[in-house]
Amino acid sequence: MTNWTRKDIEQAGLKTNDRLGLTIEGIESELVFYAAANELPPQNVLAQGARILSPMPRGGETFVIQFIASDTTEITPKLKVLAPIEVKKK
Repeated sequence: MTNWTRKDIEQAGLKTNDRLGLTIEGIESELVFYAAANELPPQNVLAQGARILSPMPRGGETFVIQFIASDTTEITPKLKVLAPIEVKKK
């Protein structure tokens, strides 16, 4: 979960389907951005493997990074509460 709000996303100029680079402690992963829950691909597509930045699944003010059916072996040891992360457009 991030502390990024819709205002932060708008100020960054992110649009649905933007390709993003997520960096956590020197490890980079590619994400796809979705501005709204109704813009996400169908579950059967996500279940084939996805790395996304999207609104919280059950609503809320912030955005979440999700690795769905994706290998997270490299990044998992780097995840910590309040860990700094960076996202840039590709």
